[in-house]
Formats: sequence, C-alpha cells, structure tokens
Amino acid sequence: MEIGTEEVERLRLAVERKAERRMETHGDYEYLSRFIFEELHQQISSTTLKRLWGKLDEPVVPRRSTLDILSQLVGAKNWDDFCQSRPKRLGDEAVAETAGEDRKTRLLWRAVLCGLAVVVAGVLFWMLYQRGHVSPDESERYILRRGQTFDTYADYLRLFGVSADEESWYRPVPHHPNMRLWGPQFRHPEWHNDGNPDSLMPIITEYWEPADSLRTDETTEVVQRMNRNGYYISRRINEVRLTFMSHLPSDTAHFVFLGVYRLSLSRSDTTRIVWERVADEVDLRNLDYLEGFRN
Repeated sequence: MEIGTEEVERLRLAVERKAERRMETHGDYEYLSRFIFEELHQQISSTTLKRLWGKLDEPVVPRRSTLDILSQLVGAKNWDDFCQSRPKRLGDEAVAETAGEDRKTRLLWRAVLCGLAVVVAGVLFWMLYQRGHVSPDESERYILRRGQTFDTYADYLRLFGVSADEESWYRPVPHHPNMRLWGPQFRHPEWHNDGNPDSLMPIITEYWEPADSLRTDETTEVVQRMNRNGYYISRRINEVRLTFMSHLPSDTAHFVFLGVYRLSLSRSDTTRIVWERVADEVDLRNLDYLEGFRN
C-alpha cells in the first residue's frame, strides 16, 4: 500500500498516545526507542524515529519495516492493517478513541494494583504494630520479673513447657542448650548457696561441703574433688541460669525468681563457684537474647 502523509501522521499520533508521551526532545525519542524494544523486542533507533517525526533536515521517507513495527506497537498486524482498520475519514478521532480505551484499561489496572498494595501495606503495618504493641495485661503474662513467687517447681517449670520430675531443681530450657532452670535452696546443708537475701541475692556462692554429722576421714579429699569438678564443668558449659530460689528467710514456703545468672570468672575458683546476676527480667516470648549474657 502506498505510504501517505496523512496515514503517517495518524500513526505518529497513535504511537504518542500509546507511549503517553509527546515526541519533542532528544530524551523523548530515546525513551520511545526503549519503549518499543520493551513492548515488541524490536529495535528502532532514536535517529530513525526523529527522521519519521520530521525532526531532522532530511526528507521523510520511512521504511516499510519501521512502519510495520510502529503499527504493531499500536495494535495492528502491520502497516497495511493499520491503514485498513483506521479509515481515513475517522482520522484522529478513531485513534484517540482506541488510545483512550487502552489508557482506561491501564489506569484501571494501576488502580487495582495500588489498592492491593495499600491493603498489603495495611496488613503488614497491623502485624508489626500488634507485635510491638500489646496490652499491659497481655504483656505482663510473658515477663518474669525479679521477686515473683511460685508455690512449687511445677508452677514455674510449666512456663517453659517443662514438667516437674525428680530433677526439677536443675533443668535445661527446651531448645536452648546453654540455659538452665535452676531451683537452688538458700543455705542448702551441702551445697550452701550463700548470699544476701535482703537484696535478693545479686551474688550466689555455691560450694559443696557436707554437714558435720556426715563428715568422715575422707571428707576433705571428697570436698576438694567435688568443688574442683564443679568449677571446671561450669566453666566448660558456660551457661546462663534462670534462678528460682527457695527457703529465703522472708519467703520460706515459695520459690522466688531472682533473675538470670552467669558464672563470675573473677570470683570463682576450684573451691567455690560464684554466680552473678546479669538480668532482672526474662521475656518468655524470646529467650534467644539471653545468649548474649554468657561469658
């Protein structure tokens, strides 16, 4: 089909509407060249486009291949199809109608996608808000604070998903191999567990020594071996202990939560183990942070 000036002008208008950009500057033609490649994977240089738009001091003699590509960009099969499907008598009005419909469709999809983005952002914000903002009553359920009391081993062990048994006084925290639930007795007759109860035991000194009634000729050697082994084992394990002490003078019948303790390397030796408090509270929702208190 013969290439007419009017058809070329209609094609230029249709392309501008498709790209939603008027071709005026060098950057506009560079943009259109990239736009064509992204849409059709066909290459038309910005210089060729300038020539077609009459921006160069050269005669406008467009190649048929160029017209075919631009016709495909605006929805026709080729240049002939563009001319046949867009009657001359309709001119720009027909092109504008089609371009308007395409633009409405794109705007509709953009509105839908923006709406979805707003919904997703709202859900994420709500989740983050809920995670960081809980009611005071709910928050209190998950925080252990120094001074809280419990009637039995089972009462505090169940907070960690542990059942009470014959070794309730010293239990590993599930899924946290470097943490122990420790239930020492204040001034135990053999393990002692000495400290200052008035300040809820900021330091607990643990050492093994039997009562006088249980002493034998071999007691001294046994005492040395027990304390030496306890010291080296504690250093090797390097654990933190969540401590619930019983038989404190002011609260003999209960277990009192004293906080989180670790081995004091500077105070401990082969005769005694000294535990120092490093945290007054425990967040039961996230115990991983307690790893940071280990030596």
